[in-house]
Amino acid sequence: TLVAVMESDLRRAGYGGADFMVGMGKAKVVDSINSSTEKCIVYSYNYDDALSADSQHRMAFRYSMENATLQFGHGVDTRAINCFSSGTWVNLTDNNLLKIKELSFIESTTSNAQATIRSVDIKITGELSSNSDYQHQIKTKIQVRNLEF
Repeated sequence: TLVAVMESDLRRAGYGGADFMVGMGKAKVVDSINSSTEKCIVYSYNYDDALSADSQHRMAFRYSMENATLQFGHGVDTRAINCFSSGTWVNLTDNNLLKIKELSFIESTTSNAQATIRSVDIKITGELSSNSDYQHQIKTKIQVRNLEF
């Protein structure tokens, strides 16, 4: 279910035009970081027919190593590198039931003279909090539907 929620939301990234882009210079549909201590992906789309983007349109998913949870944030900075110092965050998982052990977001692009198509590989690993013998890993590749021009 977590992966389906991420897939559905990330596919919409960039919908609404240039105001809904992210990253340095706001030229990308998604921006991610996968350092040893920070795992986060930032995206934005026009979900409410707004005339222009505001901070509530900037959303993100991140891995909290401290809490072993997957979190959703809104009002985040446009750059993933600032993911852990901006926004309002809520846990999507309950670490009393499920511990997230790993989460990664790897971007890839295909470009031609007119546009760039961005894809994101997601890998998430979780285990039951009550019994670490029960682990599961899901890998998926998402193509962001909105092109970067």
